Amino acid sequence: MSKKKGPSAYQIRKEEEQQKEFSCGIMHSSLEEAMVHAERNLGFRDASGNLVVKLEPLLGGTLFSGGTVIGWQAGTQKRFRVDFEPEFEAKNRYATTQKNGVNKGTHGVHVNEEDFTRTRKPKICHPTESSLIIADLLWKRWSSRYGRRGQVTKDHIAAVDG
Repeated sequence: MSKKKGPSAYQIRKEEEQQKEFSCGIMHSSLEEAMVHAERNLGFRDASGNLVVKLEPLLGGTLFSGGTVIGWQAGTQKRFRVDFEPEFEAKNRYATTQKNGVNKGTHGVHVNEEDFTRTRKPKICHPTESSLIIADLLWKRWSSRYGRRGQVTKDHIAAVDG
């Protein structure tokens, strides 16, 4: 009886290429901490924590988040958004069975970082211990600058930000 070999380096690399999202490896204690981590990874902040690029609001594109500012972007290639996973308990259980499982946070609230200029790991998940109430307040605060949450459009953003 022969022992079964583990996956080769090539197989591991191919698996990573197929995986859509990766964990940052940290359970953040707050949304703010997770957002700063994502901003640094994206190059939006320098080592001192100062913003070094102008960020534009990112509008949600789903039925739940349409017309709401859910995150921030610099151009079309780099962005982060605050997200909620309603099935977080099942997803977190599944993540524990996977080598590169992605935890969605203790209450389902996490920050998604997307950098499409990276060839490896373009999507990173930053899980948090924050609740949906905190995320909801953040979405309301961001959206209030441009109008009523759920009704914000690109025209509203252009009128305010010029």
